[in-house]
Amino acid sequence: MSHNLSDQVTDYATVVENETRRATLLIRNAVVRIDSVASNPFVQCYLIAARRGRQIRLAREQVAQRQQSGSRSNSVETPQSDET
Repeated sequence: MSHNLSDQVTDYATVVENETRRATLLIRNAVVRIDSVASNPFVQCYLIAARRGRQIRLAREQVAQRQQSGSRSNSVETPQSDET
Protein backbone atom coordinates (compact mmCIF):
# COMPACT_ATOMS: atom_id res chain seq x y z
CA MET A 1 0.00 0.00 0.00
CA SER A 2 1.44 3.37 -0.90
CA HIS A 3 2.13 5.92 1.78
CA ASN A 4 -0.48 8.29 0.33
CA LEU A 5 -3.18 5.61 0.31
CA SER A 6 -2.28 4.62 3.87
CA ASP A 7 -2.72 8.23 4.97
CA GLN A 8 -6.11 8.39 3.25
CA VAL A 9 -7.30 5.24 5.01
CA THR A 10 -6.10 6.58 8.36
CA ASP A 11 -7.75 9.94 7.71
CA TYR A 12 -11.01 8.23 6.74
CA ALA A 13 -10.94 6.08 9.88
CA THR A 14 -10.38 9.18 11.99
CA VAL A 15 -13.28 10.98 10.30
CA VAL A 16 -15.58 8.00 10.82
CA GLU A 17 -14.54 7.72 14.46
CA ASN A 18 -15.11 11.43 15.06
CA GLU A 19 -18.51 11.36 13.34
CA THR A 20 -19.54 8.29 15.31
CA ARG A 21 -18.49 9.94 18.56
CA ARG A 22 -20.37 13.14 17.66
CA ALA A 23 -23.51 11.21 16.67
CA THR A 24 -23.36 9.17 19.87
CA LEU A 25 -23.15 12.32 21.97
CA LEU A 26 -26.09 13.81 20.10
CA ILE A 27 -28.15 10.68 20.69
CA ARG A 28 -27.27 10.59 24.40
CA ASN A 29 -28.27 14.22 24.86
CA ALA A 30 -31.42 14.04 22.75
CA VAL A 31 -34.90 13.80 24.14
CA VAL A 32 -36.70 11.40 21.86
CA ARG A 33 -40.47 11.22 21.78
CA ILE A 34 -41.33 7.56 21.44
CA ASP A 35 -44.50 8.15 19.44
CA SER A 36 -42.60 10.12 16.81
CA VAL A 37 -40.12 7.33 16.11
CA ALA A 38 -42.14 4.27 17.05
CA SER A 39 -42.33 3.26 13.41
CA ASN A 40 -38.56 2.93 13.29
CA PRO A 41 -37.73 -0.81 13.31
CA PHE A 42 -34.65 -0.28 15.47
CA VAL A 43 -36.68 1.55 18.09
CA GLN A 44 -39.31 -1.18 18.03
CA CYS A 45 -36.63 -3.82 18.47
CA TYR A 46 -35.12 -1.89 21.38
CA LEU A 47 -38.50 -1.47 23.06
CA ILE A 48 -39.29 -5.18 22.67
CA ALA A 49 -35.89 -6.13 24.10
CA ALA A 50 -36.34 -3.75 27.03
CA ARG A 51 -39.81 -5.12 27.76
CA ARG A 52 -38.55 -8.71 27.54
CA GLY A 53 -35.59 -7.91 29.78
CA ARG A 54 -37.97 -6.46 32.36
CA GLN A 55 -40.17 -9.57 32.18
CA ILE A 56 -37.15 -11.82 32.70
CA ARG A 57 -35.94 -9.73 35.65
CA LEU A 58 -39.38 -9.83 37.30
CA ALA A 59 -39.66 -13.59 36.76
CA ARG A 60 -36.24 -14.13 38.35
CA GLU A 61 -37.24 -11.98 41.32
CA GLN A 62 -40.41 -14.04 41.78
CA VAL A 63 -38.45 -17.29 41.68
CA ALA A 64 -35.98 -15.93 44.23
CA GLN A 65 -38.83 -14.85 46.52
CA ARG A 66 -40.46 -18.28 46.26
CA GLN A 67 -37.18 -19.99 47.06
CA GLN A 68 -36.63 -17.72 50.06
CA SER A 69 -40.15 -18.28 51.38
CA GLY A 70 -39.76 -22.02 50.76
CA SER A 71 -36.49 -22.17 52.65
CA ARG A 72 -38.03 -20.19 55.52
CA SER A 73 -40.93 -22.62 55.83
CA ASN A 74 -38.53 -25.57 55.74
CA SER A 75 -36.35 -24.05 58.43
CA VAL A 76 -39.28 -23.68 60.85
CA GLU A 77 -39.31 -26.85 62.90
CA THR A 78 -42.61 -28.38 63.83
CA PRO A 79 -42.78 -29.64 67.39
CA GLN A 80 -43.18 -33.38 67.66
CA SER A 81 -45.10 -34.96 70.48
CA ASP A 82 -43.58 -37.65 72.67
CA GLU A 83 -46.71 -39.76 72.69
CA THR A 84 -45.94 -43.46 72.55
